[in-house]
Amino acid sequence: MTQVIEVLGLEEVIEKLDNYPKMLNEMISETTEASLLTLWENVPPYPPEPENSTYRRMGTLGRSLGSGAQGGKDGQPDIMEVRPLGSGVGYEGQFGSRLDYAPLVIGDDLQAGHMGHWWKISKVAELAADKINRLYQTMVDKLVEFMNGSRA
Repeated sequence: MTQVIEVLGLEEVIEKLDNYPKMLNEMISETTEASLLTLWENVPPYPPEPENSTYRRMGTLGRSLGSGAQGGKDGQPDIMEVRPLGSGVGYEGQFGSRLDYAPLVIGDDLQAGHMGHWWKISKVAELAADKINRLYQTMVDKLVEFMNGSRA
């Protein structure tokens, strides 16, 4: 003899699980994009010209990072991209300058000695880190709410 047990009410759970990877990817992409904007808003102002400098500054590096020579925003950074990682869940964000000499001016490991008046790119990440962590924590909190039954 066989006993049949019918389980009812799983439709909502099944629908959530079916939609979870798509929603997760969208949320990661959006949060990564917001993180890049946070990096951009934390680019320090163009540093003042060193004393006794004879070099005529053009502001090119600052503009390539979306920062004006006098501070503030001046266009979008050269590199500000969000791309999927392979075929699974996840995204990669890239932020920076395409100028070939940028590592010699703001690079953490390659900054030339006479460029010490410039900040390093790690300073941008340091200034943005707390807000970026909050952005991802908010994303995780929303995912937990979604998986616990709230309608996201």
